[in-house]
Amino acid sequence: VSLGREFSDFSAVDRFDGETAYEGYLRTGGKKIPGARHWLCRAADERHARAQRIVASNYEFLCEQTIDGGIRCGPDKKRAYLWYSLAMENGDPEATSKLTSLRRNMTNQEITEAKQMIRHWKPGQCPLP
Repeated sequence: VSLGREFSDFSAVDRFDGETAYEGYLRTGGKKIPGARHWLCRAADERHARAQRIVASNYEFLCEQTIDGGIRCGPDKKRAYLWYSLAMENGDPEATSKLTSLRRNMTNQEITEAKQMIRHWKPGQCPLP
């Protein structure tokens, strides 16, 4: 895969490695350009640790548009825990401190449910809000 190609042309490519997909995310300007989240999720699903940490951060500091056009903000701590844990397992140096900080703001029940999500995680479960 040539990184010089436009990333909108990559839909025909069958297999990406995490670094290529993460590069696609960076080249599309992060969250600013439609399709960037797709590349971020592709990288996270390929176990790219930095991408997984960014996905976790998106869930920790979540704001999304509501059906009526408003904005709703509030963290999804369990999904953030899941993605920080995956990032930590895959070697992201910042994930451990982020996970420790997040745990301080979670109940034991939330942590238990997040750990269950980790046990059932498989690639392809990265639909960002």
